[in-house]
Amino acid sequence: MKQKTMKLALMLLVAVVAFTSCSKSSKTARFLPDDAITMRIDVKQILDKSKAADNDAVKQQLAKNLEAMGKNEEAKAVLKAVAEDPAKAGIDLRQPLWVSTNADGKNALLVGELLDKDDFVKLLTALDKAPKEKDGIQYIGEGTNVIAFDDDCFVVSDGTIDDVIKKFNADTKGTMAESDDFSKLADAKGIMQVLIPMGVTQNQLTAEQKALLPNGLDMKDLSILLDLSSEKGSVTLSVEAIAKSDAWKQNIEEGKKLMRNIDGDYANYIAADGMSIFCNIDGKAYFDYLEKMGVFKNQKTIKSDQLEMAKGVLGTIDGDFTAGISKWEGFIPNVCLYLKTKDKKIIEALNQLGIKSSKEMNFGEKDGTTYLAIGGEPFAEAKPAVSKSNLKGHRVYIHIGAQLAAKAIQGFCTRSQAKAAQSAVESIKSIEIYDTADTKVDFRVNMNDADKDPVETLAGIMLGQFGLN
Repeated sequence: MKQKTMKLALMLLVAVVAFTSCSKSSKTARFLPDDAITMRIDVKQILDKSKAADNDAVKQQLAKNLEAMGKNEEAKAVLKAVAEDPAKAGIDLRQPLWVSTNADGKNALLVGELLDKDDFVKLLTALDKAPKEKDGIQYIGEGTNVIAFDDDCFVVSDGTIDDVIKKFNADTKGTMAESDDFSKLADAKGIMQVLIPMGVTQNQLTAEQKALLPNGLDMKDLSILLDLSSEKGSVTLSVEAIAKSDAWKQNIEEGKKLMRNIDGDYANYIAADGMSIFCNIDGKAYFDYLEKMGVFKNQKTIKSDQLEMAKGVLGTIDGDFTAGISKWEGFIPNVCLYLKTKDKKIIEALNQLGIKSSKEMNFGEKDGTTYLAIGGEPFAEAKPAVSKSNLKGHRVYIHIGAQLAAKAIQGFCTRSQAKAAQSAVESIKSIEIYDTADTKVDFRVNMNDADKDPVETLAGIMLGQFGLN
């Protein structure tokens, strides 16, 4: 996309104010293939959170930049009218914008709804030239990369006008208009969503990766929904698996038995500002599940003695698994790992492999806990330690302290890269990852400024790049 067009698009988004809340619409769904990656962008919510439209300096710069883009007095008058009343752009940004693309990035589409077709024509004419018409569809652009529209919607496509016209005239078969996933996508509450039909990854998998899939599961029967939301002090990415076959639904039910709610047995030993992971594992159930699903049969390189060792190691695990990093200086972190076990089979397996406990890597079994410590005492209490309330009701909980993560990165970077890493985390306090449902996981970034929405911060940076603040 040309810089002029990008600048215009940003200015139009910034300029839209006082619109009502977004609502569902099926007008655009007919353009979106049901087997492609689809993104939904809630423009109004982004603008509200960014507060850019309340900035007088932005409004003045917007008007100045828009008017300067006019190639004659008539065009300048149109663009000035858009600056004074953004609705004159003819685009209905009360409704979301939609982006669709294949896994390889081809056949990309941007689709939106029109508020007023005549105003949209005036805007295109002022910026470029008067649209042409073919088979009842108006458009600008030659060859590939066209903007086409009817009375209701506009489509920006990397295809030819003939390709786009087919989308306007085709029925809804094979589109989001007839997909159960569309309602889930339209109901999402965040500022941006991405729906990934996992069938698009089928051709990307290697034979080895396909062999890891349990028997009876087909990637085309699974979708992943990403939902990005924000509030004061944090931004959250929710990742949800949508199963569309009995095989996948049963697989999810089976998976629920493998991990139980965290007990928090080892929370007292884990630093609150460090990096940590907590979960609760039924090792025997996990081995039985892998065996039932045929995973071991698909791996031809696994020998019988290795399988027996894996069975013994997994079978002894029965409870919390916890790992934490409290310090990271240079290349070697201070690590503590704890695992609730029935016996000493893990230690025995390590010894069979020739791995022995030492001062540098201290491991063993004590009172039903298999432990490992590098650079510290295994059962020394952390102050402050992770609160058990953070773990309650979760089967998986991961915490990443931003400053410690930056130190970890710096150990493997050049000086300039280390400086960039430190700069990147200056506004971030921590990252949390935890399950919120059987098929849903949240990735939450907590900011140091708890009173400001991260979208507002990001908008300020972007506006500065375009000279609009």
